Amino acid sequence: MRLYADVGRGRDRTDTLEAWAARAKEGVADGFEAIKFDNDHSADKSQQDVVNRGLSLGELDKMTALVAAVRDAVGDGINVCIDCHGIYSVRDVILLAKRLEPFNLMFLEVPVPPENIDVMAKVTASTSFLICRGASPRRVSKADSGAGVRHAPGRCVEHWRNARG
Repeated sequence: MRLYADVGRGRDRTDTLEAWAARAKEGVADGFEAIKFDNDHSADKSQQDVVNRGLSLGELDKMTALVAAVRDAVGDGINVCIDCHGIYSVRDVILLAKRLEPFNLMFLEVPVPPENIDVMAKVTASTSFLICRGASPRRVSKADSGAGVRHAPGRCVEHWRNARG
């Protein structure tokens, strides 16, 4: 079974690029060949437009810098996966995906609200990497495959740091 480590914020909740890169390296050191994290934590919460799901250029810059720092830390041989929690507009997710193309992501998970298959298909068509609707079996739909939407490959080890003791 393919596994990835969720190397999210951790207990210290530190959001520096260095802290994110260090957590990614820990996942690799623990033997994982794929890591996943929530890119939306790097967004400036005071700048998020919750009504329109909009991202500022500054937020897009922060998210891109975070992925660049993680990719640099783990190298090209490790799969990097990003979860967006479905909180962004189609326009902004497409802008983000274009910025993330050079980092060769394994997948971008739930970039927009997953219930809207047409929107997910539009995002999927805009990028070369896999767009996932999420790991929740509640979200599986017959329409997904026709839209090119896939579910997250593999299983997540959500609390791998805690399990180490």
